Amino acid sequence: VDCLLAPTAPIAAPKIGQSSVSIDGKDHDVRLATTRLVRAANLLGLPAVSIVSGFNRQGLPLGVQITGRPFEERLILRLAAALEDASEYYQKVPPLDRQASSKDLSTRKPLRLADGRGCRPGSHAHPP
Repeated sequence: VDCLLAPTAPIAAPKIGQSSVSIDGKDHDVRLATTRLVRAANLLGLPAVSIVSGFNRQGLPLGVQITGRPFEERLILRLAAALEDASEYYQKVPPLDRQASSKDLSTRKPLRLADGRGCRPGSHAHPP
């Protein structure tokens, strides 16, 4: 097995400022709920990346986590880029609650990759 694909979280992305979520009729802390499925990779030190895999009825993103074998970062990043290219989900912007959001995505600073290349949040960058 080269990599494992699994849901990133048991729910869609929560709304900005949301502190609890309901899963199967039970309330959960939003931070604990949204990180529960990614903890294993973190604890084991495995490389993992999460990408958007779709949207729920409210337009909020759903994620898939790609986990690889130790030191296989290049493989999982290439797979993530290929899946993004095939789906184009990365181009869709979820509805934002302007009252809860303090920053507009278009005013955020560009991200810098380890090799010095930059990309704007929301743009699509391929790993080498």
